Amino acid sequence: MLKIDMHVHTRHSDSTGSVEEVLQVAQRKGLDGIAITDHNTTAGALQAMRNSQGLTVIPGIEVSTKDGEILGLGITQRLPEERSAQETIDLIRDKGGIAVIPHPFDFLRGGIGFKIRRLKFDAMEVYNSNLVFPFANRLARRIANKVGYPTTAGSDAHIGTAVGNAYTIVHETDVEDILEAIRKNRTEVYGRQTCFLTKVRRKALSMLR
Repeated sequence: MLKIDMHVHTRHSDSTGSVEEVLQVAQRKGLDGIAITDHNTTAGALQAMRNSQGLTVIPGIEVSTKDGEILGLGITQRLPEERSAQETIDLIRDKGGIAVIPHPFDFLRGGIGFKIRRLKFDAMEVYNSNLVFPFANRLARRIANKVGYPTTAGSDAHIGTAVGNAYTIVHETDVEDILEAIRKNRTEVYGRQTCFLTKVRRKALSMLR
């Protein structure tokens, strides 16, 4: 059984946490792995894969599309931005990854919202620790359960200490097998909200950089 935070950012995009710090926090909190999903770059994921410190590292990216943000798990190269959501999903799949809809109902942070009804994707993030309004997680979980979407959870950490606040449990160890487990909805999701004060600290640190 592996505990994996499926949505983590580093300094390679908009986090205050370095790759080294992210890996150290993940180990300290008892995670077995993390997915590095920086905005529109895989540089952080590639660095983490080279220095995994014994953790399972799933390479990934969070892509900006015309319709909202999409996670590509299993992706090792940058993808074009500002295409339609379905074009981006298809591209992720063509490159052997899986397309996950993150924070779908957080309309303040690029949530795709009810457009998901007309998209063909692989999984939905139903717990995101970094939401401003927690009801968005409840709505995502309710819809996923009703429709039968595969589910994931991630901290969406933008500061090192937030890593591991949400995680996905899988029973596979190889990255390809983990991705397949997500596709087939063989996951469990857990999480807690990132403290508001942590978010304030993140903002303050980013202003000092």
